[in-house]
Amino acid sequence: MRKRLIYSFAAIGIAFGVSYAYIKEIVEILMRPLVKTLPPGSSLVFTAVPEAFFTYFKAALLAGVFFSSPFILYQIWAFVSPGLYQREKKYVLPYLFVSSFFFVLGAAFCYFIVFPTVFRFFLSFATDTIRPLPSIREYLTFTLKLLLAFGLLFQWPALVLFLSRMGVVSAPFLARNRKYAVLGAFTKYPRRSLVPGLSKSTKVSEKKFGFVAQDEPWFEKVATGVGLVQKQPGAWARHPLAFLMEAADDICYRIVDLEDGHRLRRVTFEQTEHLLKPLAFEPGEDPSKGSYGGITDNKGRVEYLRARAINTLILDAVRVFEDNYDAIMEGAFEDDLMSRSRFGRELKAIKELSKKDVYSAPPIARPALDDECEILVVGGGFGALMLWYKLRAAGFTDVRFCEKGGDVGGTWYWNRYPGARFDSESISYQYSFSQELLDEWNWSDDSKLKVFTEMPGGEQATMEVKYARTQPQKYYDNIADHLFEGKPLLVSPESAAMVINVLCAAERSHLKGGAPVPLSRAP
Repeated sequence: MRKRLIYSFAAIGIAFGVSYAYIKEIVEILMRPLVKTLPPGSSLVFTAVPEAFFTYFKAALLAGVFFSSPFILYQIWAFVSPGLYQREKKYVLPYLFVSSFFFVLGAAFCYFIVFPTVFRFFLSFATDTIRPLPSIREYLTFTLKLLLAFGLLFQWPALVLFLSRMGVVSAPFLARNRKYAVLGAFTKYPRRSLVPGLSKSTKVSEKKFGFVAQDEPWFEKVATGVGLVQKQPGAWARHPLAFLMEAADDICYRIVDLEDGHRLRRVTFEQTEHLLKPLAFEPGEDPSKGSYGGITDNKGRVEYLRARAINTLILDAVRVFEDNYDAIMEGAFEDDLMSRSRFGRELKAIKELSKKDVYSAPPIARPALDDECEILVVGGGFGALMLWYKLRAAGFTDVRFCEKGGDVGGTWYWNRYPGARFDSESISYQYSFSQELLDEWNWSDDSKLKVFTEMPGGEQATMEVKYARTQPQKYYDNIADHLFEGKPLLVSPESAAMVINVLCAAERSHLKGGAPVPLSRAP
């Protein structure tokens, strides 16, 4: 055993040394699918000084393990073969060759087929303002994991064949353990992507598609295996368990979202308690006489109410399922269970409050525009602040902004619901018209990138760019406070509607031959 391990590690070390000597060529081969897909002149970047070295080291080590794997497999075989029966030896050695072949086949399939398709899809999200800047570390980590995954995935036929030959599994055993019911239960929309007459259906099992046309033969086997009722070609009724799975998902998200709102102080304790008490306690039940009355902190009370509310809704979903059991089993039930809940009013109230106060910041009431101004801008987002800068440079001094949010920032202000992230880390979201502005902001280290661009003459130029990743709202506030000496004057969004109505009235009057309405008469 010791000798085999020494030989194996020595082989890995030698292969690692050779791989590192040619690591640039190896990395170039791995990067080729992405480079072919990137726009002309694009390249990969590294965001930390030692990143390229450690990435090369990791890639060389994995390449060393890969290239030395035949020798390592031989050492494993030499160690275990003395303890195997002759019949077992007969199957193990061919399996090693077949397994290696399928691993290479899977990796090749991933490299030549999957990579180009995947990269084209991901890069299709790029726009003029959102540009791809792939990191070499993230790219190689992603590609190596995907190559390994496809290599192992292609091992499945060889593994099943080997286990079958060894007597570990059999065809009847595999047939008994096909979990068609699991697949059926998680298929909320058991219909093909294109089914005549169902494109605008509002029925619960038909409003979305669950598989594309090329997968229909496979899904038909699943549907037949679990006995799904076929309603028409390409469309089946739901599996009964799919209704319960959907109800469990809806219940937990609805209640936990409200709890998150209280935790983040978007919703008061009184609001949370008012909405959850009807779900947690029976009519006439006195909460103060049970465990709830002994809880002194609001956080603990909300957790107690959440647990009891979820339990109540689960039992109610089971009741609806039982009441409609025959229709569900026949494939004639076309509602989700919670739409028939006796707590529909309470669930609707929770949903409306969550949409208003949990998923987004609350709107702020502001006075309407009641006097004249030079420019009225709709929205107080990133583009609006840029417009404000240009208007000030052009000599405009009285500029108002219609904004519903509680502060400037646009998307950065509104995207503050639990788990939200801004939509882009692009360097486009910074103001570059003032070097002083770029220098005064204290950018974090992870917000700096080294970008390599090819100049017209063919030489490479290095440029450091910065962008706000975790601090967009602070960055935005800094611009407003320091560059513009305070934030813009915000008015209610209804002001824009009033001005638009006046403009439309003026246009209609002018088209009918009447005198134009002067804008100074706007309310």
